[in-house]
Amino acid sequence: MLTILDVKIIDVSFFGAGGNKIDAVDNWRHVQKDTKIVVTYSGEADQINYIFTPAGTETYNMQKIIGSSFVGKNDTKAEFIWSPSVDESLGYI
Repeated sequence: MLTILDVKIIDVSFFGAGGNKIDAVDNWRHVQKDTKIVVTYSGEADQINYIFTPAGTETYNMQKIIGSSFVGKNDTKAEFIWSPSVDESLGYI
């Protein structure tokens, strides 16, 4: 049986609707409608969950899954298209 510890996240990249990479500015990324999130990982997974946590203190209990990608045994990348809501304007993925 696999556990979450059997998968290592190597990279998380964000791309705008036009396909341009969204780089961090002061450690933040400004995402908009139809932002593609690409997770590169190693290990064996069957699902990658994308979790949003609002910025602020003690917001851990406010985290929510904003999407999931089902992946195959030999996959090393997962993609998700995200259009953040107003409630998701400042936080962490």
